[in-house]
Amino acid sequence: MTVRFSKHVVTTQKGRILRVAVLVAFGSFLTTLLGGYAALRIGRYRYLVLGLSAGLMLGAVGFDLLPEAMRNESWRPMDIPAPLHTFVLGFLVLHVIEHSWYPSGPGID
Repeated sequence: MTVRFSKHVVTTQKGRILRVAVLVAFGSFLTTLLGGYAALRIGRYRYLVLGLSAGLMLGAVGFDLLPEAMRNESWRPMDIPAPLHTFVLGFLVLHVIEHSWYPSGPGID
């Protein structure tokens, strides 16, 4: 197996990386544009879309991120895995910030 580190190969790889980055950015732009259009068209049923997106995010955390964090942990204070401590701490911080920002509850004028 021969590996060449010529200037041409490096330039080609940088160009490929740049093309991929531009395509990902353009895809992000298009999906954001479509999401904004969908939000304008949905109107009355916006709460259903918000509930769906919240459920998808919780699913990603519960079924992908948290199990991966549990596999890589080694510290267990009080015999509870450290990622669970930080998960609960993050929830509580968000809860306190939300309730200090909206003391009477969101949506109440």
